[in-house]
Amino acid sequence: MEIKVKHAREFLEKGHRVQFSVFFRGRQMLHKEQGNEMLTEIMASLQDLAKIDRPSMMTGRRMTLLVASQVILTAGRNRCWTVSIGDP
Repeated sequence: MEIKVKHAREFLEKGHRVQFSVFFRGRQMLHKEQGNEMLTEIMASLQDLAKIDRPSMMTGRRMTLLVASQVILTAGRNRCWTVSIGDP
């Protein structure tokens, strides 16, 4: 998980948005709180650089969190990068 956060930090430093996704399979749906804890830990480690653009929410079997950079871009487009996280 540290590698995903490190890559997300690089994107956020460039001024991009990052979406974290946790996929649940089978009986993992019974333990959604573990996925929510993972996203909370990620947000805690990125709180100095990012703000929550869209809080964590379930869509089917996927829980997503969208964070935006606090870096202000002077010109250019604000792209969104998706970072997928494995099993909770």
